[in-house]
Formats: sequence, structure tokens, C-alpha cells
Amino acid sequence: MTRARFEDCPECGARIRVGKLACPECGSDARTGWKDSDEVDYQSVEIPEGWGPDDEQSTHSRRRGALRSVLLVLLVIVLAWVLIVVVAR
Repeated sequence: MTRARFEDCPECGARIRVGKLACPECGSDARTGWKDSDEVDYQSVEIPEGWGPDDEQSTHSRRRGALRSVLLVLLVIVLAWVLIVVVAR
């Protein structure tokens, strides 16, 4: 089993596996030129509402709502079965 070889990014110093085309930390690569960390646009990705770490409560609320829905469906099924059994007698 061979071990992966690493080298340091010439811009940010992050460890990069030999053969990778770009640095995962700063985005620098040989084709576009190694960028200074001040030139990298880290704010280019927009995170939609409800998907950030501060929105954990809304995820919890959605889970609770889904659980209530499942319990309601099960209750309706049990009540329907009881009515069918009672009417069939």
C-alpha cells in the first residue's frame, strides 16, 4: 500500500496531495495563476435562508411537524379500523 504524497501550496501553505489541480483552501492553481489570499472571493456562495447553522431550530421544527403528521395518519387509520370492526358486528 503506497502512501499519498503531499506538497505545500505556494500561496497559502496548505497541504495538497501531489497531482491535484488546485488548492482546496485558497483556490489557487497553475492554469489561472496562484492567487494571493486577498484576491480570493470567499463570499461568492450565497447560502439560502434556512440552511445555515443558526437555523437548527427550524430543522427541529420541521422534524416535529413531520412526526405529528405521521402520528395523525396512524391515529386516523386506527380509528377507521375500529369503526369497521364495530360496524361489522
